[in-house]
Amino acid sequence: MSVILFYLSGTIEDMLENKHIYKLLILFTFKIFIVTCQDIAVDSWAVEILHPDNSSYGSTCQTVGFKVGILISTSLFISLNSLEFCNTYIFKTPQEVPLLPLKTFIEIWSYV
Repeated sequence: MSVILFYLSGTIEDMLENKHIYKLLILFTFKIFIVTCQDIAVDSWAVEILHPDNSSYGSTCQTVGFKVGILISTSLFISLNSLEFCNTYIFKTPQEVPLLPLKTFIEIWSYV
């Protein structure tokens, strides 16, 4: 998954500009397949490692992590990628590039 994200961080803007939709479709489909396999593995690992009395805690931790991930990957990214938002609330002097461009966002997640 990290390799796909790292590759996309350097090429996604060109692919979007040149409308390479099928290439993006293939890359994102493969990425979602990897994420799904990872989710299944983590769920089964939690079931095996946790005592039955503590299984509700594992489910709670996974749900909280899922919600935090959604918050970071959508709301926070959209705000920090908006030049208008950044110039209004973050930068003291107006800038021409947002605080978190798409390339940087994907590159950060490729290391995480």
